[in-house]
Amino acid sequence: MTLGLWLIVILKAVTAALLWTAFALLLMAHANNPQDFFSHLIRTLFRGNPPGLAIRYIAQNTEFISRTVLLRVALGTALYALIESVEAIGLLLRKPWAEWLVILVTVSFIPLELFELVMRPAPLKGGTLAANLVILWYLTRRLLDKRAEHRRAILHQS
Repeated sequence: MTLGLWLIVILKAVTAALLWTAFALLLMAHANNPQDFFSHLIRTLFRGNPPGLAIRYIAQNTEFISRTVLLRVALGTALYALIESVEAIGLLLRKPWAEWLVILVTVSFIPLELFELVMRPAPLKGGTLAANLVILWYLTRRLLDKRAEHRRAILHQS
C-alpha cells in the first residue's frame, strides 16, 4: 500500500470516528432538550468557564431545533459516517471497488463544497476542498495508471 493510500485511509478513519461521535452526541441531545444538552456539554468541556462566544453560538443555533430535525440530522450523520467507514475499511483491505467509491463520493461532494465556500468562505472549507481535490486527482491517476499497465501487459503477451 502506498503512502498516499495510507493517508487517505487515515483521513477517512478519523472523519468516520468524528462523525460517529457527532451521531452519538446528536442522539443524546435528541433524548434531552437540545439547547440544554449542548450548553451543558460546552460547560463541561470548558470546566465551567466557557467562552461567551460558544454559549451565544449554541443559543442561536439550537433555539429552534426540533427533535424531529435533530433526529434527521443524526441519521444523515450516521449515513455519512457509514460511508466514510466503508471507504476506509475497503481501502485498507485493498478492495478495487473502494477506490471507485471514494472517487464517486468525493466527486459528488465537490459542488456542495464549492457552494459552501462561495456562500460562506472559510479557511477550513478551502482546505477541505483542496484535500478532496488532491484525493480525487491521486486516486484517478492511480486507477488510470493501473489500466494502462494492464493494457501494456495484454499487448506484451500478444
